[in-house]
Amino acid sequence: MRARVADDLDNLRRTVLPTLGATEAGLGTDYKFRATAPREDVARALGELALRTTYSNFKNAVAHQQGPQRAALYHEVWDVLYTLQDTTPDTHP
Repeated sequence: MRARVADDLDNLRRTVLPTLGATEAGLGTDYKFRATAPREDVARALGELALRTTYSNFKNAVAHQQGPQRAALYHEVWDVLYTLQDTTPDTHP
């Protein structure tokens, strides 16, 4: 698992992936933090996260759970990716 913020790995470990190993920092890659876990445990954790998802708007949920600064950053990512809708050819009928 890779992350930009160490707390994200800590939250994952605490909530759905207790077998996630220790967080390592600064290994010279573009993601500052990483940790490992068995593949099967990661698959189960992702399923559990899906089952726990109850919000209808991701950006609003981020603002509520992680604060307005994180939500603003996610909105910037959303805004950049939103342009794909108009620049990517629609290949579906």
